[in-house]
Order: sequence, then C-alpha cells, then structure tokens
Amino acid sequence: MLCEYNFYKNVFSSDERKEIIDIAEKNKSFLFLDRPTSYKKVETFLIETPKIYDKIEKAFILAARCNQEFYGFELFANLPFTINFNYYENGKEYSYHRDGSKLGMANDIKLTAIVNLSQSNYTGGEFEIFLGKDERIVEIDEPGNMIIFPSFFFHRVKPVTHGKRITMSFWLEGKNWN
Repeated sequence: MLCEYNFYKNVFSSDERKEIIDIAEKNKSFLFLDRPTSYKKVETFLIETPKIYDKIEKAFILAARCNQEFYGFELFANLPFTINFNYYENGKEYSYHRDGSKLGMANDIKLTAIVNLSQSNYTGGEFEIFLGKDERIVEIDEPGNMIIFPSFFFHRVKPVTHGKRITMSFWLEGKNWN
C-alpha cells in the first residue's frame, strides 16, 4: 500500500452532479435498505447501480485504476450492487466508523470511494480519517472531488453547521480478509 488515501479533482462538473442527484432521488432502492446505526446521524438512501451506471462510470474506472496503482487489493470484477447517497444538513454527522461486511461473509469491502456532489456551499462537515490522529482531508470538501481509501481506516464526517453536504459513496469488494 503506497498511501493512506488518494483524491481526484473535478471528477464531476456542477451539471453532472445535479443530474446524478436527480437520477438518484427518482430511483431510491427498496430492495436494498441501508442499515441504521447509532453513529450515523444523516439522511441516507441507496440506489441500484444499473440505474445510474452510465452517469458515474468514470468514478468506477478511477477507483479501479487507483487500486491497481496504489493498493493492489484482490477485487471482484463485478460492480457494487448499490450506490449510497448521504445528505448532511445542520447538525448532521457520521461518527467514526469503518466500512466492512458482516462477520462470516465470503466477501469484504476493500476500498471506499466518496464523491462530493454538493450543489452549494456549506460549513462544517469536515471529513477525517484516523491515522494515529485525526487527519482532516480537505480535498473532499470541494464539490466534484472524489477520495478513495482502504475501508478498514476509521473515518467520520463532523457536523454540518450551515447548508447541505451531499455525497455519493460506493465500495469495492474482494474475498474476505481472512
């Protein structure tokens, strides 16, 4: 593993972000429901990947290339089944957690990709990864940017104090770590 995280600037333009959000809001999944948790105080919904794939394909390509160049995790060839959307408004946050599959599953989440789809300015909502200390990742604050990191790193979003922060996330999976 060459680095803790990678970021990509301007993956999606303002018009592309608006179109992605519109498609997502019209296609919320009722087949795959997000698990509620005590550390997540944010509005979350999922959509099925085929309903939005052609609009976000470049994010999948960047994530796969990032894995090849920097991490070398053995990943499944298939795409994620769902894409996650998070809406943060005043006081909403996502406390420290790490992404992973349920214990005993044959697969596990290896990489997390997050894209900032926000349409307007917001304050607060700082993204941090715990790397022995809280490390703020300012690159993801800019709408259109994407960050990719190993899913076993603890990460959080601090409370949004003004405005609306919108993100899209997806996970790349492979065989169970064991």
